[in-house]
Amino acid sequence: MNWGRGLFRLWLVAAIFWGLIVGFWTYLSFQTFLAFARQFGITGSDWVVVLLALAFPIAVTLVVCLIAVWILRGFRV
Repeated sequence: MNWGRGLFRLWLVAAIFWGLIVGFWTYLSFQTFLAFARQFGITGSDWVVVLLALAFPIAVTLVVCLIAVWILRGFRV
């Protein structure tokens, strides 16, 4: 059983699924989100923070999978 390849594929599918959900949500509600953000004064470089917040779950999933692979490789004989 190749855990590394399997967990990577799991992460890849989860990342694609997350991207599609976020993309669809953004497409449907961009104008509302933009108006809401302007109320709080989010402009310019603050959008980088918003994009990082959206990418955070993808990065966490990758790190968790890499840690799981590292741990499981320790059990090999």
